[in-house]
Order: sequence, then C-alpha cells, then structure tokens
Amino acid sequence: MRSCLTALLIGAAFVALFPMEEARAEDADSSAVSAPAGKSPDSWRFEIAPYFIAASMSGDVGVKGLSQGVTVSFSNILDNLDFGAMGYASAGKGAWTLMLDVIYMKLKKNGTVGIQGATPTQSELEQTVVESMISYRVPTEQNVDVYAGVRYYDLGVSLAVDDSTVLSPSQSWADPIVGLRARWDFGNKPTGWSAIFVGDVGGFGIGSEISYQIFPAAGYRFSRVVSAFLGYRYIYVDYLNSDDEFLYDMGTGGPMAGVGFTF
Repeated sequence: MRSCLTALLIGAAFVALFPMEEARAEDADSSAVSAPAGKSPDSWRFEIAPYFIAASMSGDVGVKGLSQGVTVSFSNILDNLDFGAMGYASAGKGAWTLMLDVIYMKLKKNGTVGIQGATPTQSELEQTVVESMISYRVPTEQNVDVYAGVRYYDLGVSLAVDDSTVLSPSQSWADPIVGLRARWDFGNKPTGWSAIFVGDVGGFGIGSEISYQIFPAAGYRFSRVVSAFLGYRYIYVDYLNSDDEFLYDMGTGGPMAGVGFTF
C-alpha cells in the first residue's frame, strides 16, 4: 500500500511538473558554424551558443512497480517554469573539437488538496543535463564530424503537503553516446545559409537501456562572428533502475532556436 501511494504521488508530481527531459539537450550544435571564416583551420576556435527548446513530452514514468503515462505540452512546461538555462560551448583546433552542453530547469507548482482544497501543496522538479563530448572532422570534402562522449542526467522531484515534504526521490545516471553531425554550406562566405543534421545513439545498458537523438536544422551566418539556427530536435531515453524500481521512458521533441558567437 505504501509503495502504491508513493508511486501515485510521484506520478502526480511528474504530470504536474515534467520538464523537457534531457531536454538534453543534446549537442546544441548550433554549428551553423565550424571554423570562423578567414581563420586558419589550425588556429584555436571557440564558440558560445545560448539556445532554447520549445519541447513537449510523451512517455511513461514510474516508481515502486507502478508506472503512469505522461503527456506534457510546451505551454504546460512554460506555465510552471521557475528557472531555466541552456547553453553550448566548444573549443577546437585542427580536426578536433571539445564540446560542452548544459541544461538546467526547475519547475514549480502550487495547489491544494483535501476537503474544499483546504490543505496547500507544492511540487517541484529539478533537472540537470550535462554533456561532454569530443568530435573529429572526417577528412572529406564535406563538413562531417563523428563524436563521442558522456551525457549525465540528474533528476529530482519533491512534493510537500502543508509545508511538510512527503516525497523527495532523485535519480542520476550517465550515458555513453556516439554520433554524427554534418553541415552543408550554401551561398557566399562569410555569410550565407547552412543545412545541419545531428544524430546520436547511447546508453547501451550502461546508463539508459537505449537513447537516441535526431536534430535537423537550418543555420544562417550574419558575419564572421554571429550566426543563428532553427531546427527540430527529438530525443528518446529508456532508463530503468531495477534496484529503486524507477522508470523513465520518455520521448521529447520540439522546435529549437539559438544564436552562436564564434571567435
């Protein structure tokens, strides 16, 4: 009975406050850019790219053997957003590039339970996703990179009734990932359009059972320094912790936009 009550409570918290899962953002490869135009490929190059994902979610979450379907729209996520930050940074030289992507999100919702809603409640969800990767430019005429790294997840949920915390589970895990990204440039440089595709797969039973991502996008370079991109990202993750009986089987997708600064 107690495990069922716990599962129902965490299910309610997830339905009310589920974030853009990893909204992983995986590889904000805002790389509508690679090496800055006019710069030697052997010089150090750096990029910083804040971005945003208007994501919706659909899947199953569960604890203690009881799972619950979750469908959350972007408007519901936005209504309950307390704080969020997303950003990508890279440093490269020659064919090699180091990449770091961080997503932090905190959702909060107040409500009431009991007869005539007399007892106040507050549910919170915090999620941090950190990706650390290294990529290698394949020696071809096209801009094709292969990459590998680790995606780390930290997820915490709390539910308080009448200012007393009754539920506060958390989970963290790390997925190895391998992927491919490609870019096709159009028009005259240093300005012009680009088409971008990013895809990866990970988990392999080490963290998640399996996870994958696809991200097609279009980018435009305004100058040697400033570029922007717009695309659609879909990320799926199937995570199960048998010891804690914690299930996270979730697909997240939505439009993604960002601005890159290269120097």
